[in-house]
Amino acid sequence: MSENTEAITRDMLIDKIDDELNSLHKGNNESAVLFAYRKASMGHIRDALYNTPIPDELLAIAYGREDILREAYLYWTEKASRGDEIVDKDDLALNCVRLWLEDVHNEYRHGLLYDRIAAEHDEFMAEERLKTPDEIIEDAWKITCYNDLLMTLANEEMDTRDIDALLTLRYPLANIYDEYLQRDMSDHMNNLLDTTLDIAQLQHDNIMDGYAMEHIQDTQLKEYIGEYLALYGAAGYDGEQGDAEPDMEP
Repeated sequence: MSENTEAITRDMLIDKIDDELNSLHKGNNESAVLFAYRKASMGHIRDALYNTPIPDELLAIAYGREDILREAYLYWTEKASRGDEIVDKDDLALNCVRLWLEDVHNEYRHGLLYDRIAAEHDEFMAEERLKTPDEIIEDAWKITCYNDLLMTLANEEMDTRDIDALLTLRYPLANIYDEYLQRDMSDHMNNLLDTTLDIAQLQHDNIMDGYAMEHIQDTQLKEYIGEYLALYGAAGYDGEQGDAEPDMEP
């Protein structure tokens, strides 16, 4: 699910945005006034996209979106429709772009997590294929849970912080499965998801307390944890305490 970001440039993304704006047409049930408003609003969003830094690793995912301006415009319609607010169009456009980029960023991080768990799943299944039939039967429940976890983590929407916390684990599937075995399994799929989110929260707490860094020898995981601390904040790091918005600077 990860994207190849090398071939996509910012200029290509800008050209796609311009093409989308230029190809807008009035809907069958849309008045000329409403169409003019929609096109003008998307023009503001386009200008905001021009002036918003987009990290290189997100360019391919952003470029892959079918209707970039339309997606950002959905945020516009929600904010602009509130009668109790005075809307500054430039500020609103920048806010819409920020929210849209957060979605893109979440999709990118989710892709990284899926790649990690898919590799762990493949490694686990390769080991199972080397076992005797009796050993495989003995592991039948674990195989089922690993398969269901792979499907759950591929399809469920998760907060970016939970995704990032799971990325700091060397073996996310194993961690989730070991915790799941200690729980009531009466609602299998929902309990798998709940356990996943609880493991993400536990890892977040461990990172904030310094426990995770102390007990990790893997250099790459230490790098992930350092990035996590810088983003979500802890004593001794520059990030703010508690949850933080992703820094979208390149």
